[in-house]
Amino acid sequence: MVDLEVLIIDDDEIIQTLHHILIKKTELHMSPQKHLDGISALNEIQANDNEGKRYLVLLDINMPVMGGWEFMDRLNRWNYKSAIDVVIVSSSIDRFDLEKAKEYPQILSYISKPITIENLNEIKSKLMNKPFEG
Repeated sequence: MVDLEVLIIDDDEIIQTLHHILIKKTELHMSPQKHLDGISALNEIQANDNEGKRYLVLLDINMPVMGGWEFMDRLNRWNYKSAIDVVIVSSSIDRFDLEKAKEYPQILSYISKPITIENLNEIKSKLMNKPFEG
């Protein structure tokens, strides 16, 4: 198991529950946190940033309150001590979104909903091979 915190940010509680189950099943994390919007997730990261944790964020793009791109823009404005990797998990197949994801160095990949066990195993492999710089 990779030593990290996993945040699921999605306004769809059914998707959150599905992703939560699959994350546990792949042993990526046994108790991923669920957030209905990016604001509460950013608050969580900021509150624990002095601990220099490693985070994996599964991020939906289209959400009320704060969408995924606004979350990424705010994330990039802060100089976090924590290491934060993001996987976009969206139903959007808009080419604009696919291209925009390339603008953010924290984004590991862009996956169409719902995430699968295979997707999570690929993410787990990427994280295990990536050095932690927290």
